[in-house]
Amino acid sequence: RDIAVGNVVGSNVFNLLVVLGLSTLISPQSLVVPVEAMRFDIPVMTAVAVACLPIFFTGSTIARWEGFLFLGYYVAYTIYLVLVATQSPSQAAFATAMFWFVMPLTVVTLMITLWRALRKTPAPVAAS
Repeated sequence: RDIAVGNVVGSNVFNLLVVLGLSTLISPQSLVVPVEAMRFDIPVMTAVAVACLPIFFTGSTIARWEGFLFLGYYVAYTIYLVLVATQSPSQAAFATAMFWFVMPLTVVTLMITLWRALRKTPAPVAAS
């Protein structure tokens, strides 16, 4: 499991820093970030990074339900990308449902997980 988590985190760091950095250095002109990426993709990446924070608080373990949750988020993100690429009329309804249902549910889940993790943390012992 440690190798899998290390591969995921290491791959993301490598892709963001090395691949993007080298691409910018090699390119004869500046790289342009599409507006769509700034409005959707980057906030999603940030949200996923924040969603991983409780995992660090819970002793670096991922429960089965958290794994299903992350898999569900991945499926929803992929569906959204397909709807955007095909210019589906249901794209707006899907985005609205994600924003008003999934996002608040995620925030509540993160807060509960964080609260449980902090409650389990033993109080520091005072030195004599």
